[in-house]
Amino acid sequence: MTSGELESPQPRRAAYRQSVLARSLEVDFGSREVTFKVGDCELGKFWSYKYERCVPCTECKERQYARSKCTSYQDTVCEWCMVVFPRKNDDFIEKCESIMDAEEVFESERQLNTRIGARIVDGNQPEHTFWNFDESSTQGLLPDDSSEEFEVEVNEQKCENLDA
Repeated sequence: MTSGELESPQPRRAAYRQSVLARSLEVDFGSREVTFKVGDCELGKFWSYKYERCVPCTECKERQYARSKCTSYQDTVCEWCMVVFPRKNDDFIEKCESIMDAEEVFESERQLNTRIGARIVDGNQPEHTFWNFDESSTQGLLPDDSSEEFEVEVNEQKCENLDA
């Protein structure tokens, strides 16, 4: 090499590697090595930008299901089983179907108890009818005029006391 010639730099090398779990970028420029890794996490963890490290995925509590599963860059999104519009994915079916079935059994049992109660209280009702507590509790009662009668009695006693 002559003094006028510039030394050619070492070949630049850049490599991009993508895996199922995460992405990383490694760059080697000359003698200096630059490595930049983001979220190279193992299964069951995700990359947290807040903590700048891999963090364990959240596990949904009882009566919850994973609306969105944990990925390399996002934590699990949990939702309650009894929400109005659930996302009926595999996790919902696995964790919430039995709860939904139990709710239906509870409702059926409540209706059964209502029918039994109707037969005990009023044997004239057919077995398939439901007992309406509000209607049954007021049947056969006289109109509520007891307050009027009470006022009349009090006024009569006052008049008798004044006459005496």
